[in-house]
Amino acid sequence: MAINPEQRFSVSNAKAKGAPTPLALSFRPSLTGPEHMRTVARFSNLAQTLLRDLNRILQDQERRQSLPIRYLRVGLSINDPFMLRMSRRLGIRALGELREPILWTADVTARGHRQIEDAVQAWLVNSFRAAPSQAHETLDRLQELFNQGQMVEFSAGDGAVFAWEAGQTGTTRPSEIENPSGFSDLADFIARKLESKEVFAGLGPLRRIIGKDCSSGQAELMTPMTEDGSFSLVVTTKIMTFPGVGEPIVVFEFRRRLWMHEIRYAARRQISAFATPEGRSTAIEFSLVRERAARQDQISLEYQVSDDYDLIARNFPTVPQSTVGQEIIKNGHLIPDCPLLVSHNNSVGYPIGNKLGSVTDKDKIDAFQAVREILEPYGFHQWDGVTKTSTVTKPLKDQNRGWRMQGSQRHLDWQKLTRVAVDSWYGSAHNMIIGYHSSCYGDAQKAKSVLQSELGDRIHIEVLPIPSDVHGPRQDLPNHRQRANKRAEARQEAWMPFLSEVYRYQKTTGKSLHGILIIAPMWYSTERNLPDDTVNKRSARVRLAANLEIPIQYLLPEHENQKRGLDFRRRTIQAWQDLCLKTRGQYEFGCLREPLERSPAAVPDRILGIGVIRRNRTALWNERSFIPYAVELDLENKVSWARFARNSIDGNIETTARTPLPRALAELASSGPSSLTTSNGDKRRQRQEHAQGFFYEVITEFCQRAKSPLILIDAVTCRDTWGWLADAKIDPTNVLIGPHLHAEDAWENARLVRVRVDNSPKIIQELVREGIDLATGEVLFKDVEKPAEAQLFKLSSTEAHVYLSFGSIIRTNQAYEVSGYRQISRFKKKRGEKHHLNTLEEPFKGTWQTPRGVEIVVVKTPSGEHPDDVARIVEALRVFPSHWAILPAPLHLSDTLREYVADYSFAEGEEEVEPEE
Repeated sequence: MAINPEQRFSVSNAKAKGAPTPLALSFRPSLTGPEHMRTVARFSNLAQTLLRDLNRILQDQERRQSLPIRYLRVGLSINDPFMLRMSRRLGIRALGELREPILWTADVTARGHRQIEDAVQAWLVNSFRAAPSQAHETLDRLQELFNQGQMVEFSAGDGAVFAWEAGQTGTTRPSEIENPSGFSDLADFIARKLESKEVFAGLGPLRRIIGKDCSSGQAELMTPMTEDGSFSLVVTTKIMTFPGVGEPIVVFEFRRRLWMHEIRYAARRQISAFATPEGRSTAIEFSLVRERAARQDQISLEYQVSDDYDLIARNFPTVPQSTVGQEIIKNGHLIPDCPLLVSHNNSVGYPIGNKLGSVTDKDKIDAFQAVREILEPYGFHQWDGVTKTSTVTKPLKDQNRGWRMQGSQRHLDWQKLTRVAVDSWYGSAHNMIIGYHSSCYGDAQKAKSVLQSELGDRIHIEVLPIPSDVHGPRQDLPNHRQRANKRAEARQEAWMPFLSEVYRYQKTTGKSLHGILIIAPMWYSTERNLPDDTVNKRSARVRLAANLEIPIQYLLPEHENQKRGLDFRRRTIQAWQDLCLKTRGQYEFGCLREPLERSPAAVPDRILGIGVIRRNRTALWNERSFIPYAVELDLENKVSWARFARNSIDGNIETTARTPLPRALAELASSGPSSLTTSNGDKRRQRQEHAQGFFYEVITEFCQRAKSPLILIDAVTCRDTWGWLADAKIDPTNVLIGPHLHAEDAWENARLVRVRVDNSPKIIQELVREGIDLATGEVLFKDVEKPAEAQLFKLSSTEAHVYLSFGSIIRTNQAYEVSGYRQISRFKKKRGEKHHLNTLEEPFKGTWQTPRGVEIVVVKTPSGEHPDDVARIVEALRVFPSHWAILPAPLHLSDTLREYVADYSFAEGEEEVEPEE
């Protein structure tokens, strides 16, 4: 129907079409369901040994080298158009580990096997021409092994992807005989059915992205780039399970992947790019690598192509044979027949037109419906195993900041309550120092003025300059050629003059210092606009907190934010609140009381959160810091405590004393990296034993002190640490932890809750609005899609007490009936108008935000208490004055703890790992 701008409509309120729709499918487990044919390729045992020897030889060179894995990865991707997934290290692992596959492919033919062998042969011939002489014998043996047909082994098989069965606790699991690789096979089966299909109207067929983890129950596909080359839309399939649910849940997530078109700063050693040749339904991933600087005292700011790019250029004629990384970033999307698309990263470059990434709820529901239609013929159906449950929380309508409305009654009330709180927590005043970078003196004075105007005599502020060599671009600071830990040592030493000034201030005034606010830029204008070195903030927090035993907070200067004036005032007050309250664990008490008191269950007097601070990089072969922690909130006395397990000076494992949170942060900062291992044996097993011993100790002691204890366990960070937490093993009648059977007997009065993020589908309520043409009486219907917000759902297909909690966000300038990439007609009322128009809405270009789901499993409750009420309490613990936290208090403090760990591999990870688009 054509849009008539003169039509006027009387429009009714939106009405629900039915129950909310989870973006998830399921199926009836069966041995006779569809099959998934695939071949697994592995290096033989002898080939593995020789490749490990070759890797050692390369690493022992004066200029350390490693196996050219990227070349082999691209070669395999080009030769095998049916590739499903490749392992991260292509099956080349450390000695003593199980043989991992090189790859999985849907091609089960002998011809397909030869194509894989051809890629391995080309790798041996072309990638080691400049190998050192010490490697020649090993390379000859590998070539001989290949010639004998004994280098790569193939095993073909078929997975009955619907062959799932219920385990002892009722939780589904793949059949060990019929479907041993059930998670990955099911994800790949679905991806293959979606491959080359269109699910986003008008954007073209989906192209599959080859997976990098052969055991993951996840697969990704993406659309072709948009006409301007700015982005593609991505469909992610995830196979999820829930405790007690007898079938797997297939969850679909939708997001944008932005493509980069201009370099900002070469902040990553390498960045990902994709070749998308016509006639193929898979994307070929390759890398752009930061080039080495011409001089020893410089850091390169450019990217160059690597040898894996040469393979793409040789196999696809339109791709230029010789080019530089900058040219691919700028014009690669214009290459005919084989566009080259570079993944956008905020710290590296800019997307075309500086567009933000978003997929609206309308785009999500439309794409999901298309996916459902494609998969229904294979036995999949809508998963509807959730029911809405009443909650004590409310949607977030504003930021609940009375201080924003200066002169209003809300502003005066906020000032009064905040000053009373400062009196209660700090005596007469909060004593702080504002440290400023030389370019931020005006910002420091303005921040001081803002805080003094709000808090009056309840705050005392001293303004001090910080040293010149503690912040700035990496290449402008000492030790810039060193790795993160060495650079951090130099930064920490550079803070000593500032510490001397702080000591002098304390001695002169006789005041106890409560916190330091540092104002320093993120970006520095030198020859090019360069970012602050990634180790700098952590170095400052560790050095200052360890020496002064006070928290440290950062604030960006006014010019580094698009909104000025009120915005800098807002950010200053927020930074002070985090410094003054959050780092004490105090921030939540005022806001938690109201929703908690609305709950019918008894309000806990104490809440314990346990988890592990760990470096979250699955690509690494091991992890450096592994620190189990426990944070306790005493709601009655408004005190927060923390403790953790660590390596002691003598090499053993010790548990720190339970101390107030600020002191615990200082203790954490002074501890250094901690692996929680004591020998060269099985490190994973050691960590499990030590962590479980720590958890049992702190939970048991906590239950003895608390009258109405609530225990929250972060299931994500405790992964592989406490096996009982797994869906298939969690059993409220027998809590297994370390050597202890039936640990629940020692925790008789406790509520025990497992919390897990990233294991919930989006849930969207589909509605319809009716509009009646005032002139003709014609009726039009318009669909409206709203995400679950401030809502609690309970899984209905399990006897376990499993809930999905959706928070709330403030939506600014977001109309529900819009698309992120196409025009959509909707009813719209102009300001001052009485009736609606039927308008054609342009694509939404901003960031589209929807609340994330958090899974809550109520494992154990005291006698007579209903699990629903405990779930409502846990959901209420996510509510803060200006936002909903992802994790409930006190688990939300895990990010604060992580900031004070003196492990600079964290910073190195922040520098090198590509974030999610």
